[in-house]
Amino acid sequence: AMGLFNTLNDAKQENALARRDALLDELRTLAQQSPDDAAVREQLAMGLLNTLNDAKQENALARRDALLDELRTLAQHYPNDAAIQEAFDLSKQL
Repeated sequence: AMGLFNTLNDAKQENALARRDALLDELRTLAQQSPDDAAVREQLAMGLLNTLNDAKQENALARRDALLDELRTLAQHYPNDAAIQEAFDLSKQL
């Protein structure tokens, strides 16, 4: 999960946005396959937060809102997961 997250960030820096989005999809899939793995959920939350921020910078506001909704749902589903709650709290500042 951490490798996917790190590569997702690298792809953004390389302006390989389709690759970034594919890596985020891989993180989503991994999180679905491992719903009890807090470390995977944390990487997904951070990936959503970073991509949400990217979408804002790219003026892709509908995408930003969809990512925010996804992060909100994740936070609601795991209310005791501090990493997810922190990512959600940070998203409110964007």
